[in-house]
Amino acid sequence: VRGIAPNVRFMWAPNAPCARCVAYADLYPGDDTTDLVGFDVYAWDPDERLPMIDLYAPSMEALRSLTALPVVVGETGAAGPSDGRDAWLRDGAEALLDTYPEIEGLLYFDIDMRFDGHPDWRLSEDDGTLEAWSDLAMDPRFTGILDPEPVDLLALGEGAAP
Repeated sequence: VRGIAPNVRFMWAPNAPCARCVAYADLYPGDDTTDLVGFDVYAWDPDERLPMIDLYAPSMEALRSLTALPVVVGETGAAGPSDGRDAWLRDGAEALLDTYPEIEGLLYFDIDMRFDGHPDWRLSEDDGTLEAWSDLAMDPRFTGILDPEPVDLLALGEGAAP
């Protein structure tokens, strides 16, 4: 694929480790086929919400045992809306970035999944998470680009080679 799409970057991001899950080491395709690594992890229970750093630590430890590639949190979220969810996001992201500076991106799972019997993960003005996420999105640690040589998408649209 790299031969025909040299500007494509590949990310490997399994769910967070769990007791019944296959170990990351048994699944990881290797640094030769992956440019970024990540994981998906959620705070399911608003009444027993683990701090973000505690929730993410098993994934980060498992990834760091395999590779030194940059990390992007593929999906995360906290069930809500609920009290304290904004602090979970603000305080948690700060602790996470202080502890793991190799995290280069964080994607929030902003979807209402109640139709399928799951929580409403959406950011909300009601519990302050929309403002917390907006502030986090403006953090200089997340306002750069992952690729040091950006591609001019407008030029690509006109048929120019990158």
